[in-house]
Amino acid sequence: MDNPEALELSEKPISLLLKKLRQARHLTQKGLGQLLDPPVGQPTIAKWEKGSALPEHRYFPALAQLLDYKLEEFFALLGDDSAGEVKEFARSYDPRHLAMLESGSMSWNRWRKQNPMIVPDLVGAKPVRKDFTRIDLSNANLQGVDFSEAMFYKAKLLGANLQGATLRGANFNNADLAGANFDEADLESASLCYANLESASFQKTNLHWARFFRSTLIKANLTGADLKNADLRRSNLTEADFSEAILVNCLIYGTSVWNIKLDGATQSRLNLCPNNVDTDFVDDLETAYTELLKRRNRV
Repeated sequence: MDNPEALELSEKPISLLLKKLRQARHLTQKGLGQLLDPPVGQPTIAKWEKGSALPEHRYFPALAQLLDYKLEEFFALLGDDSAGEVKEFARSYDPRHLAMLESGSMSWNRWRKQNPMIVPDLVGAKPVRKDFTRIDLSNANLQGVDFSEAMFYKAKLLGANLQGATLRGANFNNADLAGANFDEADLESASLCYANLESASFQKTNLHWARFFRSTLIKANLTGADLKNADLRRSNLTEADFSEAILVNCLIYGTSVWNIKLDGATQSRLNLCPNNVDTDFVDDLETAYTELLKRRNRV
């Protein structure tokens, strides 16, 4: 009671969670500190667990991953009073991580294997390198990054946060993007053919002319996304959410649309033809193939 500020901090869930995490993993306070980059001493971890101090923001991504939280959820644990500092944190990237990224996929992947607890922080970065073939950026914080025209063939970005990123013309063919966050990103003319996008999020994302040929979008969230002229041929849209999305002039031949959500979606000129030369338009994605069968039976 002598220190109201310390009492307030000690009531925050983060102090309790850190202690439970450490004990569940049979770690000493020193051992937990050594998992962080840069390492933290035992006295500092003790303060975090007692609630007399909070972790520095540079440790947030690693601690969030250790606790199995999304970064935004971790921020919420700290309360609204840290919102301003969180925004400041989110505008910067770790220059060491950018330098490692510029060294190429092989070096990057080796570094990640050697440092599995480090969450890559590349927020707002503009890499010079464009070839990221087979790179592992899973769970990386890539908010606002500029990857225009970059190559991510067979890359791994599971759970990566690409919110607000610039990805125009990027190539994600055959990439594993399950659970990735593309909310409000710019993916105009991007190629995501044969990609795994299960449970990925594209809320209010620019997907003009994006190519999803034979991609997997099961349970993906495309609420409010703009898919004008997108290629969705033979893609699996099972249980995907297209509420309030714009689906105009799209190629939809062979798409799987079981239990799809289209509440408030704008739909017109959806092309049922297998190529992008011939045209056979319908205006309802969910009933497109019922209509196609009817037309064929009339012939």
